[in-house]
Amino acid sequence: MAASTSAAKPAVPGSLEEKIREKYKDDMANVEDVEELILDTITKMDRFSDSDRAFLEKFTGLSYLSLNMLGLTTVANMPKLPSLAYVSPLGFIPGSWN
Repeated sequence: MAASTSAAKPAVPGSLEEKIREKYKDDMANVEDVEELILDTITKMDRFSDSDRAFLEKFTGLSYLSLNMLGLTTVANMPKLPSLAYVSPLGFIPGSWN
């Protein structure tokens, strides 16, 4: 696939986006091609903010998302990810919240 032509805006300091960009810095050029994202212990959060959701929805090719030990208490603002097949620790296909 061709590299993304739009320059990424700097992430808000301390945000989930910044922490993901820091952890996966070598793989952030084409986020739509990322198939697996392990966010275990990357931060503590009880829910996805609107900006978290918007950023994660750019990962359109994501099939596996691991959220272990983040502290999430709700999936009410879970990103809509068309290729997502498995979420850990939830362990099911998340079509019911898309």
